[in-house]
Amino acid sequence: MMPIIDMKEEHNTHRYYVTGDHRISPKTPLPSVSTIARLADSRGATGLIKWAIRLYTETGNPDEHERSTNNSLRIGFQLHSDIQEYISTGEAPRGASPLFGVWQSKLGELGIQWQGTEEKIYNLKEGIQPYGGTVDAIGVLDGTTVLFDWKTTNQYRLVKDHDTGAMNRVKNDLNSHAYAVQIAGYRSALLDMSCEYYPDFDVPTEAYIVYIFKDTQDIGWKKVDLKKATEAFFAANSLYAATHTKGGLYDNQLPKI
Repeated sequence: MMPIIDMKEEHNTHRYYVTGDHRISPKTPLPSVSTIARLADSRGATGLIKWAIRLYTETGNPDEHERSTNNSLRIGFQLHSDIQEYISTGEAPRGASPLFGVWQSKLGELGIQWQGTEEKIYNLKEGIQPYGGTVDAIGVLDGTTVLFDWKTTNQYRLVKDHDTGAMNRVKNDLNSHAYAVQIAGYRSALLDMSCEYYPDFDVPTEAYIVYIFKDTQDIGWKKVDLKKATEAFFAANSLYAATHTKGGLYDNQLPKI
């Protein structure tokens, strides 16, 4: 992986700071890629509400959505840590999670040459809202530099039949627009960084979202259409800039009488 200019992340706010780039002050906070990409998810708050209602229907626990979120974050963090250690050292970590074993067995067969993992990136291209982020992994697969993003989820969910009351198992929809937009934001940042400082770095030309299923101990792949996803990311970027920067919607000036 390319040498990265010094960066730090505020985990409680998901903001990034860059030190050593002449284009920005080290005191200027940058929003995260994921924060901007969420604006491209057409489901928005409605989708989250429906998900919370569904969990309540399935379990009878009104706080199930909170428990499920915390559990998923814990599992996802552990898996990311295990993968990071493996890619960095070449050895499986002791006490690795069962999902790491699933990930290793599936991806190990592909012969990926890993270039980096959990790398901090940022984009200061002129004319956009600057942002930062953390790339899950970059590797070379069949001679092509590829960007990878890990997502832990369930392959199936329960749906109640309104006629019989029975709970039926159906596959989850893995076509999350926000995930594709997010990974396009990462690639655009790598392109900006390579153009400015690291011209010899091979910017990924392909990207995959890799789903690690908790319930079936399996893996699913989704190749990202980088052209469309990049267009969507910069649309979300413009929306973020218009609604979050000072003077975006209001200039705080009283009308002249």
